[in-house]
Amino acid sequence: MNAAMQMAAYQVQAASHTGKAGRLFYESKALELVSLKIIDLEKELGSCPGPRLTKNDIDSIYTARDILLSNLDDPPGLAQLARRAGTNEFKLKIGFRQVFGSTVFGFVQTRRMEKAFALLRQGELDVTQVAGESGYVNVSHFIRAFRKKYGINPGKFLKENRHNTLF
Repeated sequence: MNAAMQMAAYQVQAASHTGKAGRLFYESKALELVSLKIIDLEKELGSCPGPRLTKNDIDSIYTARDILLSNLDDPPGLAQLARRAGTNEFKLKIGFRQVFGSTVFGFVQTRRMEKAFALLRQGELDVTQVAGESGYVNVSHFIRAFRKKYGINPGKFLKENRHNTLF
C-alpha cells in the first residue's frame, strides 16, 4: 500500500461515524481505496497499453532491436529503423515500448552504458576510448550519462576498478 492508501485505511480504522453520514463516509473511503489501487495499476501497466501487436509487428520490433544492437555506435534514425525493420514509425515506437518496456532511444542508451561499464571494468581502455567504443562522439556527454546511470564518474570507476583488480 502506498502512503495515500495507508492514510485512507487509517482514517477508516480511526473513524467512529454512525448513521447515514457514517455509511457515506465508509463508502467514500472504500471508493477512494479502489481508485488509488487503480491509479497504481495504471502506473504499473501503463495507462494506455496501446494497440494490439500482430506476430508480424512483434517480429519487426525484434528485427529493429537486432539492428540497433549491431549498430550501437551509430544507430539509424527512427524513420530509417522502421523501414529496415519492415514497419512504420508509430508501430515501432509503441511496439518497442510494449515489447521492451523502453523507448528506442532509451534502449540504445541503456545498451551503450552496459557496454561502457563492461569496457571500463576490463580496465584496458581509458575513458575517452570507452566513450568512442560505446558510440559517444562527445566524451563529456558520455561522462554525464555514465554518472547519471551509475552514480560515479567513469574515470573514478576505472581508477577504483584498476585498484581493486591489483589486489
